[in-house]
Amino acid sequence: ANHKGNAGKMEMDAIATMFNRSLYDVKYINFIDDGVSKTYKMIKELHSYKDIVAQRKECIDHVQ
Repeated sequence: ANHKGNAGKMEMDAIATMFNRSLYDVKYINFIDDGVSKTYKMIKELHSYKDIVAQRKECIDHVQ
């Protein structure tokens, strides 16, 4: 297994890892989610590029 902890935190940990791997000055400025995720709040608290804050884009075709 590559994730330790509860399943609800798996998405948050994966996204945090991705955002923290910014290479070659690549900046993640959009975050797409299902609209009920706690992940966006975590990203705003954890991650910023000085004057850029990642914007939330809600997936309108999210399948339950």
